[in-house]
Amino acid sequence: MLMTAPPPISATGIVKRFGAATVLDDVSLTVARGEVVCVIGPSGSGKSTLLRCLSWLAPPDAGRIELAGERLGLVDGGERLRSAAEIRRQRSRIGMVFQGLNLWPHLTAAGNVMEGLVTVRRMPKAKARELALAHLDRVGLLAKADAYPARLSGGQQQRVAIARALAMEPEILFFDEPTSALDPELVGEVLDVMGALARQHTTMVVVTHEMSFAAEAADRILFMDEGRVVEEATPASFFGNPREERSRRFLDRTLSRYRLLVRSP
Repeated sequence: MLMTAPPPISATGIVKRFGAATVLDDVSLTVARGEVVCVIGPSGSGKSTLLRCLSWLAPPDAGRIELAGERLGLVDGGERLRSAAEIRRQRSRIGMVFQGLNLWPHLTAAGNVMEGLVTVRRMPKAKARELALAHLDRVGLLAKADAYPARLSGGQQQRVAIARALAMEPEILFFDEPTSALDPELVGEVLDVMGALARQHTTMVVVTHEMSFAAEAADRILFMDEGRVVEEATPASFFGNPREERSRRFLDRTLSRYRLLVRSP
């Protein structure tokens, strides 16, 4: 009998509350190996909170998350929290690139990429640097290996963050609005790297407002509003013929903004 490997990430019935506010309300998601899922929706719809729950940075109040078949955060049965060391081990299997440019300012680009390899994987520094240089080359920044973050543009810093995540060889990559803190002219260089990863069938969940990237790179679109998944579809179906009225209103407003930006004078 053929055994099928469990998906890199699977979540069922996720609920997250902050005080009286329910930010996620019964959200479920399964991501197949090699799949790119783009999560889109209006601000405040729960997209970033979903990623934080899926990585156990913000443990959900209800629901179940499995990382390649292993229950995340809780011992199977859900009655006991895993130890901090166990959670760190699990989290090391997830790569995450945040909105902010979260590099260590006292480390070079190579040093930032090496840090997790040395401190978490206990890799010798020479080997860690070799891998760091390979991943910086992968994102087009080998020439900046010994530059400190203050000497890098925002787009270059975010590409270092991507290299840092890739170096840990995660089973899945989460991107939380990775271009939102960048000047518009720098967005393209980050999206180019992410597009290349998508073409290499890197397993990714991407929270983004970049509709063109979602349309071109995603295998599946998840549209969220008010803490719920409103629609789930292929990019062709979602952008060409959305099923839900809420999806249509979102696209009408979003795409009309883009049309205004490119309208000839």
